[in-house]
Amino acid sequence: MKVPYPTRDMYLGGNSWLMAPEISTAVPGPNSILDFGKSDLWAVGAVAYEILGADNPFYPSRDNSHRQLSSGTYKEVDLPPLPAGVPEAVKKLVKSLLFRSPSKRPTASVAAAVAQMAALSATSEVHAGKSDLPPESRSQERKAAAAATTTKGRVHKRNKGHVMNRPGRQVLVACGPWSATHLSTCTSAAWSSRDRKWLDWVLAQGLALLCQLTFADQSKPWDMESVMNFLFLSRLTYADFREAVRYF
Repeated sequence: MKVPYPTRDMYLGGNSWLMAPEISTAVPGPNSILDFGKSDLWAVGAVAYEILGADNPFYPSRDNSHRQLSSGTYKEVDLPPLPAGVPEAVKKLVKSLLFRSPSKRPTASVAAAVAQMAALSATSEVHAGKSDLPPESRSQERKAAAAATTTKGRVHKRNKGHVMNRPGRQVLVACGPWSATHLSTCTSAAWSSRDRKWLDWVLAQGLALLCQLTFADQSKPWDMESVMNFLFLSRLTYADFREAVRYF
């Protein structure tokens, strides 16, 4: 959202401590424009400190444990470190959300993809190179393969195309919004081993969820992990995936 900013008498709204640099430092004038396009992302980065168990560096300290930063004057090197237990990808994400320049921040969809990939993988094995897939991904893959094998006969007995009309078509092998051209590039030199590992992980998650949507008893409530998987995979685009894996 962009709005004119002709005078300082104009109410900017929100919490002044969580006001993005491009808003707090804006100079009013006849041609001045306030661009709120990525200001909320910056606020999310600041609040993330609290969510992840640290003090918000832009809030005043109650016990003088940290120096309060101002969004208008801080430098990115002034940002305090996040707790040691926070995944590296999440640390990189929070840092990128707090870039002073809006153009350097990720889009909301990329930020969501990074956060959801970190939460769903729940392991550092992928980017540490300790295994080809996270443990839960291997488990999901085994479940998906078993489901596909045991239900193969039933699928052929049904009206062809009927299964594809189920909700699972939205996350078919986690590639609903991806084209065959996109997937074929996974064999190109442009894809690192890290990228391929994450692609394998996404495909395993998608196959498991597709089988669950198609063959499982839909009268039973989903657990939180399944809900998160569906929300993540149904909106993940190829472009967002390629940007998200850079954080791992």
